[in-house]
Amino acid sequence: MIELRRVVHDLRCRDAVVRTTGLRLPLGHKFYDPIYREAEALECALAVHGTNGAEELASGAFETFTEVHTVSFPVGMFVQFSNMIYQGVPARFPKLRLAFLEIGSTWLPYWLDRMDEHWEKRGALETPSLKQRPSDCAREHPIFFSFEADETLLPETFRYVGENHFVYATDIPHWDCEFPGNLHHTQKRSDVSDETKTKLLYENAKALYAL
Repeated sequence: MIELRRVVHDLRCRDAVVRTTGLRLPLGHKFYDPIYREAEALECALAVHGTNGAEELASGAFETFTEVHTVSFPVGMFVQFSNMIYQGVPARFPKLRLAFLEIGSTWLPYWLDRMDEHWEKRGALETPSLKQRPSDCAREHPIFFSFEADETLLPETFRYVGENHFVYATDIPHWDCEFPGNLHHTQKRSDVSDETKTKLLYENAKALYAL
């Protein structure tokens, strides 16, 4: 918490980043509540960023980078996103701005449908801090997701969650970065309205970082 205060007050940072792996406890655990409380008070966003490595769930037996990279990023994010939503982090800290970055966004309709089903059947018993469907939690709280410019189901995903929840990411300086091509591709997409593009490329990021 001291470091969080330092980077916000002294360095004027608008967000802090946490990994999906290498944690003793998943991010929905109340062990992290003091950090979330401090970030909320500081109006500092928290970004959960996908990470890549053999320690990632389900990727340790792979022998190629392609396999590890394909599987590890989404699985790690599924773990942390599910735990944070089910354990009611957005409900306990309703002003805390969260971002889930690095794996695109068209996984959301499938994963939230799956989470909704489990919540409806077992939520009262196992996730009492979550008083609404996971999909509604994602829609009604300041939670953001980065998208990939060439994801084919972006329009459907925007309609499912709400277009105010998505931000464009350059992906600089990663090895597979496609900037500025991904920016141009987003601007040229005919299945996304100009109004939505303005949100994706400007307004939503401004909201995420409280600028």
